Amino acid sequence: MSTNFGAGFHVAPGRAVDASAYDRFTGRWSRLFVPTVLAAAEVAPGCRVLDVSTGTGEAALMTLPIVGASGLVIGADISPAMLEGARDRLDEPSFLPVAADGQALPFRDGSFDAVLCQLGLQFFPDPALGLREFRRVLRVEGSIAVCVISTPDRAPMWGILADAISRFVPNLPNVLLSIVLVERPNTT
Repeated sequence: MSTNFGAGFHVAPGRAVDASAYDRFTGRWSRLFVPTVLAAAEVAPGCRVLDVSTGTGEAALMTLPIVGASGLVIGADISPAMLEGARDRLDEPSFLPVAADGQALPFRDGSFDAVLCQLGLQFFPDPALGLREFRRVLRVEGSIAVCVISTPDRAPMWGILADAISRFVPNLPNVLLSIVLVERPNTT
């Protein structure tokens, strides 16, 4: 099976990300979920937001106008090449790209008002560990919103295509579909 998906989807170490390729192949449908993720995370003006698995910065791009000049968006990604693409794309003073593993975030407890993870958690070796890290860096009254891959009945737009692809790649059906999940810490 070929892994030549385009420079914006899988990037070899030391190679630059082609953000326009990512936008053409993945960004065009993944951005449709971002407004729901931002609403679920209750992102508001002045918020400190952590965008885990920021990639080329799709969610961060839509977050910046909401948080405004008094807010901050930190885009964390394990891939330096993706962060470079995000940095080039979002040349904004209130966006800070940080190389970080979502399962071992380099931030203090309670550092963020909101944590987002747009289509990244399903690629973590231990998604539960990632969720614990998201909660750890979240302030007490903050919100976490995660968009992950799901089943065709819950994501019909992507589900039909993913269902067809899964016939040829039967070991990857759970990596091909999408839905938004929200986690709110228990504040009692």
